[in-house]
Amino acid sequence: MNINIKEFGIDFDRSKTQVIDGSLQSANIVLYRGTEYVLRANVYSNSASTVVQAFANTVGWELDIGRLYGSNASPVIIEANTASWNNTSDWTLTDVTEGRICCRVNTSGDLVSSDLGNASSDTYTMEIWYTNNVGAKALVVSDACSIHNATII
Repeated sequence: MNINIKEFGIDFDRSKTQVIDGSLQSANIVLYRGTEYVLRANVYSNSASTVVQAFANTVGWELDIGRLYGSNASPVIIEANTASWNNTSDWTLTDVTEGRICCRVNTSGDLVSSDLGNASSDTYTMEIWYTNNVGAKALVVSDACSIHNATII
């Protein structure tokens, strides 16, 4: 199976995805139900710059996609498995100390299938969190994400 790759920038101080690195314009991540992705992101420490946001190698990571947020009350996709995060087999450039993170995520779950139903697509919020060495969760990005139903031909 081919893995689909989505590359984007993250503006850490605004917690938004970026169309172009260093841009203030936000991007909408588009995913298709029933597909496996590798999300690759360059994380920048402030708006309109390409100064990287460094993270410690010891932090934990989580990706949530859902409708209700504020610590993601009802996600349809959760990826908190350590094995899915920051693997050089998914992105040879991944390096959290240099602001380059990646996550392997599958949109085939029962929750997303049930929530999306027969709709052609729906808009959700994608959030990426990290957990520091004292167990506190910090938001890296919170932005729009569209999930479309895949058409089988």
